[in-house]
Amino acid sequence: LKDSAAAQYGSDAIAGVINVILKSSAEGGHLGVTYGKLYSGEGEVSKFEGDTGFELGNGGFLHLSADARKRGDASWNEKATNNAYFPGDPREATWDRVGVKNGDPQIKAFNLAYNAELPLDDQTTLYSYGTYGQRDAIINNYFRYPNGNANIPELFADGYYPLNNLDDTDYQYLIGGKGQALGWNWDLSTTYGRNNNHPYSDLTINPSLGPASPTSFDDLATYRFEQWVNNLDITRAFDGLFGVPLQVSAGLEHRWERFRTFSGDAQAYQVGGY
Repeated sequence: LKDSAAAQYGSDAIAGVINVILKSSAEGGHLGVTYGKLYSGEGEVSKFEGDTGFELGNGGFLHLSADARKRGDASWNEKATNNAYFPGDPREATWDRVGVKNGDPQIKAFNLAYNAELPLDDQTTLYSYGTYGQRDAIINNYFRYPNGNANIPELFADGYYPLNNLDDTDYQYLIGGKGQALGWNWDLSTTYGRNNNHPYSDLTINPSLGPASPTSFDDLATYRFEQWVNNLDITRAFDGLFGVPLQVSAGLEHRWERFRTFSGDAQAYQVGGY
């Protein structure tokens, strides 16, 4: 790469990096509660969080953290100008004409994390950390008009707002060791992480199935990404060599990645011919 941010500052400068610093105290902790909402009354948010630390062995620690939050949806509405019902239907004059609900989804989520270190002797320390997060989100899709091809009047005479649901689970765990040997500082670790993304819908139909279509689908698909990374880093400082301070560092990394897509309920995507 030439004449770019990546060339000057490294490849991470292209998209940026989140630097997560885990708490490492062996005592104390905190509890916190947050509440708020928009002036309109939507988007109500409540959050509970806490962490605490414990001594582990001789000079080690175990620090635990957790949080849970709930957020209501918040949307701004656009009034539709087209007809929702078939010509001559008196209900056309009374429907609220909200055809789109754009905004933030309703979310329920919680996260767990731990960080630990355990000295084995003056030269060697074991360490480990892990995070686990789970999130459920719900948001409306575009309104399905009573007279539209995406609706079946026998199922929803006044049309309906489909729901987009998402169940997302993410976790990562690391275990490693670090220390000194033969004048070198070393750090050896292995990390495994996985993200599981599962869309579904509590309210939608497959119009091609006609009146026989289900009105909810528990499994639309599953998208899964996994990563396993192994690292070895060594470094040593040489004082006074060539008359100036000198540090030599080297490292090895092995990375395995896999992305998979799993099909969901066949009734959600099959062509029924209705």
